[in-house]
Amino acid sequence: MAEQFPNSQYIHVGGDEFETGFGKCEQCRAKVEQGSVEALYAEHMNRLNELCNKHGRTMLFWPSHTGLTLGATDLLQMDCIPTEWIYHGPATYPAIKQYQEAGFEDVWVSPAVVCFSRIWPDYRTTWRGIRGFLQAGAEKGCGGCMTTTWEWQRGGIVTNSLPGMVYAAECAWSLGRAPVADYERRYAQHWLGLSAEDAGERLDEALIEPWSRDGLAALCYDGRLITAVWWAPPRAALRDFAAKNPRPMEAASAIVEATDAAIARVGSIEGDATRNADLLAHTKLAYTMVRESAHRLLAMQAASGDYAEARKALPDDREAAAGHVDDAANAVRELAEPLAAIHAGLLQAAEQVGAAMGDAERAEKLHADVVALADELQGVADGLRAGTIEELPDGRQFGFISGRIIRIGTWGPEQMSEEHAELRYDVTAQIVQPGQISIEWDYTRGAHALTIGRTALLVDGEEVSVDEHAGNTGASDRGNVYHLTLDELREGAKYEIVADVASRGGTDSRGDVWLLLGEN
Repeated sequence: MAEQFPNSQYIHVGGDEFETGFGKCEQCRAKVEQGSVEALYAEHMNRLNELCNKHGRTMLFWPSHTGLTLGATDLLQMDCIPTEWIYHGPATYPAIKQYQEAGFEDVWVSPAVVCFSRIWPDYRTTWRGIRGFLQAGAEKGCGGCMTTTWEWQRGGIVTNSLPGMVYAAECAWSLGRAPVADYERRYAQHWLGLSAEDAGERLDEALIEPWSRDGLAALCYDGRLITAVWWAPPRAALRDFAAKNPRPMEAASAIVEATDAAIARVGSIEGDATRNADLLAHTKLAYTMVRESAHRLLAMQAASGDYAEARKALPDDREAAAGHVDDAANAVRELAEPLAAIHAGLLQAAEQVGAAMGDAERAEKLHADVVALADELQGVADGLRAGTIEELPDGRQFGFISGRIIRIGTWGPEQMSEEHAELRYDVTAQIVQPGQISIEWDYTRGAHALTIGRTALLVDGEEVSVDEHAGNTGASDRGNVYHLTLDELREGAKYEIVADVASRGGTDSRGDVWLLLGEN
């Protein structure tokens, strides 16, 4: 690092969010037992500080937000600088004083342009966080600031964060004394070359607050949720964002309408801008991703309805049934063209301005999944007409909603084991008829994935159905749905779902367990 950056006074060594796996190997555990976890932390950080000093640099580092840094101040060398990171823009910043009183050489304040792992930045939080933290740092005598940006992936593009980056520079000089509206006017005039006096208002409506804060379309500001909807495979979209979490489905039509209007406002600025207008293409690309997340839900809902109509038409009218499946296939195929354009846009952004190449690859896979689903449905329609298909396949294999989806329980660290644990859920109230039952294991958070070996249905303690295969749910899912059959309903019986599971690498695993019941 010193060789690559010969003119820098500093080297930043990181040091954030390490705590889950810290002090766990055999050698480190021995050191913790002989001393303390604070001593081990101080040993590591002091060694890094000495390396920086060896090359004539001051060490910057992220302090631990679990208290390790402040708990180890008697052991830490103080000629280094914690870069305190707070991104949400609270009313006060007491941590500054804590690090100053601990005796560090200096403290730097580090807000953020809030656009990590989401399609569009949260500019309201960005403005508040940057202005507030830099003002607090100046008032308390901090010697520096460092505004962070993270993870232009999952749809994020560098150019869409530029207003926030420039605002960080603005506040580093002026400490945010100028109103935000004045900053937005100057940004629009200098960066985009807009000459009219309403340039700031146009920028705010098009880029900073592109959707109403009232009504269903306000869900667009839930950046993590919208991003999750966008990346959901077509066969999982309704299950995850209509049945399990219905808010995106409820807001889908409003999101499409509001985002179309936002795209039009950006297009108007694009037409009037005399500088950097080409970069607004990335804004429109991001908004199109938001739009298509809602469009996918609407298309899959329509296709699910068409498929249900096809089921009703059989066995009396095979041609009508085939027509309804045609409609389902066409509803899904409508998604393909926008996805192809988004893939091309993300590829261009990754190659030229800064975005994740993996996003382009994932968008390409979404396109392939949509085409494959549409082709599969078309094959069913053709098979109905040709007489090679007598009964429609279960709609759930296409991602259609049929029956009910109910959360029957959760799991957490206290239930986990790295070797073997049995999880048991009473589903007596949910089982009201015989038929097909599916159980989905859905990791939500924690450092460790869940592996599932088998899932069984018990009636009064007797195992009546079992699905035994290796499943996994964590950062990615594989085989995490288990299919069971109940041949007859026993009145007054107790019904339970019982599974053999383990958590890999530790017990910090949490998630939901879902029961998927077929139609009557």
